[in-house]
Amino acid sequence: MPKAVVFEGGSYLPADRGENLRKRWFGTVRGDVLFLCPFETVYLAEKGEIRVENSEGEPMSETDLLEFFSERREGFDRAYVVFRDLRDAGYIVKSGFKFGGHFRVYEGDPDSTHSDWVVAVTGPEGKLTPRDILRATRLATSVRKKFVLAVVEDVESPEIRYVRLERVRL
Repeated sequence: MPKAVVFEGGSYLPADRGENLRKRWFGTVRGDVLFLCPFETVYLAEKGEIRVENSEGEPMSETDLLEFFSERREGFDRAYVVFRDLRDAGYIVKSGFKFGGHFRVYEGDPDSTHSDWVVAVTGPEGKLTPRDILRATRLATSVRKKFVLAVVEDVESPEIRYVRLERVRL
């Protein structure tokens, strides 16, 4: 099992040790290093596919990882349950930051197709103004993606409601 070292932006391991992960569209290779985002790090640790250590070489459990990233990113736990749900359903999930959401989601090979959806995550108390919705749907439409809002009712026993919003011209 490959060993990854955690840092604020996720984790990293030698690219040659993560070849199996890369074939399944996890991480980004830069030089001889495979970088995993925080969501991928927690997901792969939960699945028992990587062993994660902190910079001092001490092992980190899935709980430790969730706490570590939640302290550094507001709403990480809520977004993580959506990431896990989408990956478990067989989708490829990558960062959607530059597209106005948390994730971009692929049904097929990300190297040969464009992502199908931009997914933004919120809770039931999330406050979206009409302007927020218009901005998100307009951006998604302009990059030929569907905008999906993932509403996570409860992080502990997640119930996720996916709502597709689209802009219609009359």
